[in-house]
Amino acid sequence: MEGLRERIRELEGAVRWLREDNRRARVVEPAMQSRVGAPKMDWLAEPLLSKTRTPEQQRRETVKAEGKEVLSELLELVDGAKPVDLSALPENKLAWQPAREKPRFQLLKQAEDYEAWAAWRDEVLKQAKGLRNREQVKMQARQTGKVAARVNFLLPTLPSEKVQDTAVRIVEPGEFDDLKEAIGVA
Repeated sequence: MEGLRERIRELEGAVRWLREDNRRARVVEPAMQSRVGAPKMDWLAEPLLSKTRTPEQQRRETVKAEGKEVLSELLELVDGAKPVDLSALPENKLAWQPAREKPRFQLLKQAEDYEAWAAWRDEVLKQAKGLRNREQVKMQARQTGKVAARVNFLLPTLPSEKVQDTAVRIVEPGEFDDLKEAIGVA
């Protein structure tokens, strides 16, 4: 009995030491790492294996990132658009002028940039709707218990006897060869 009490005291001491060590690792060591010249140990906190993502999650993340790019491109498009100054037209309108300085060119360039952006936006929206539709079909299939697709196929019957699709029949090896020949596999 005394041996068991001694063992319990040893285990309690081990638990106290582990708790103290854990506290030190969480409180003291990060404070030491923040000091200048302290070794960086951030890499120890990172998981060893990266989380595996399903192709569906990868597609969703790709569409989300591309949507953010579309928004940032719109902001750049709006920020870079400059109003056309019609008061700065030259007095001699027939004189040569670089094409980029003409109001028509500037307006057409802005319209072209907007059309390219709108086409890109529509493509990203189309991809997002496709993902949403896929998710809705999966949810409906889960809720109703219905299958998404069914495949029916008919095998040619043996000339000697018709086989019903509801019955299972065990055949001799020679009859199976006849079936393979009838199907065209042999």
